[in-house]
Amino acid sequence: MIVDATDDNDWQHLQVTEWLYKRHGLKRVYYSGFEPVTQTPLERRAACPQFREHRLYQCSFLIRDYGFKTDSLAQIVDDSGFLPNIDPKLKLAAMNPDLFPIDLNTATHHEIVRIPGIGPLTAKKIIEARKEAKIQYSTDLKKIVGANRTRRIGRYIELRDKRLTDFATA
Repeated sequence: MIVDATDDNDWQHLQVTEWLYKRHGLKRVYYSGFEPVTQTPLERRAACPQFREHRLYQCSFLIRDYGFKTDSLAQIVDDSGFLPNIDPKLKLAAMNPDLFPIDLNTATHHEIVRIPGIGPLTAKKIIEARKEAKIQYSTDLKKIVGANRTRRIGRYIELRDKRLTDFATA
């Protein structure tokens, strides 16, 4: 999809993206930010901001790989149908604080991938690891996802030894 070549907004692009994945089984939707070319009818049209293309890709991956529906993404677009220049998962988490913290020992795959900083593969690792032993402490989680990711996701999960100082850089 060429982004910004017409007056379509991000919400419209996301609806088409979901339709292409669900209805036609596409493996990937590509976005290309419009760049004006001199001596063409659209030479005076402004170029697409790079962040817009990037945010559409992020939402596309949320739909394709994480199981998000456009309905859940609707809450982050503005009144004109455009995405903010912020990571969509971070924005959704900020808008839905009641969904956190999550207990990694009982959460579903879908609940785990809603955590900013966790993708489908990491969610699968967490689910596999908790079959062996409960994830109770930050050291347990560090063994699964590493120290950096543990700090990053700390504010969104329940751990027995959770201290604000442990996750200050999250």
